[in-house]
Amino acid sequence: MFLGLRNVCVERSATLLFHAGHDRQRNIHVAHTQRMLSAYNAKLRKYLIDNHYMETLAFHTIPGSTIIDRFGYRECPRQ
Repeated sequence: MFLGLRNVCVERSATLLFHAGHDRQRNIHVAHTQRMLSAYNAKLRKYLIDNHYMETLAFHTIPGSTIIDRFGYRECPRQ
């Protein structure tokens, strides 16, 4: 959901984790998953769906550099 924030930036060294949406008992819910997917841009959303990342509670990782270079999210400025 972090990537849905306005003015979000991503560190190249970050590792982002993706999984299905669920309730407090860890039951997967389609509506929760759809809400999460709607926070992402179209390129990332398609990748997550095509690769079934949002169908289980297993964590799937994507490096920050990939989020920036492949999916077009803004890189955080170097300080």
